[in-house]
Amino acid sequence: MRTWISLAAVCAALFLAVAPASARTVEETTPGGPTIELTIPDTWTAQQDNDGNLILNLPGGRIAFSVTVMADDRELDVSMAEVFSYIQASAQRVDAAELSGMQGALYRGSFVHPEGFTLNFETAAVKADQNWVAAVTIVSLPGATQSEQDAAYAIRDSARIRW
Repeated sequence: MRTWISLAAVCAALFLAVAPASARTVEETTPGGPTIELTIPDTWTAQQDNDGNLILNLPGGRIAFSVTVMADDRELDVSMAEVFSYIQASAQRVDAAELSGMQGALYRGSFVHPEGFTLNFETAAVKADQNWVAAVTIVSLPGATQSEQDAAYAIRDSARIRW
């Protein structure tokens, strides 16, 4: 199974803030699977981690994203429980979620960074079809400002899944 969040990449990203001037589109693609497109401010960075996940960062801020497409034919809750276990996170399904018109689940949780601080996350995940899971995760440090959180939700809401 492809690793869903690269803990080191996301944690590093959280320490790299600047108000957005304009926007651009970034994509997470997986051969044979769907593509997730998101619109991010030009000031944000986008890079692939060692596991092939797209990591988006608000430079200098307390918000980052992990964007993932993974092959998995199991029920969504089963797939996500394995992901959360892999990253040693406590998480639970808290609500329904939608990405690009597809219905799924919203999970909230946290995990402890090796340096001892807690990272909170919120994952919107959907079954893009019977064999693929698409997920957009907002990762934040405690103390993220309201404007940072608003920007994060706007980016997640911009997600478009296409084949």
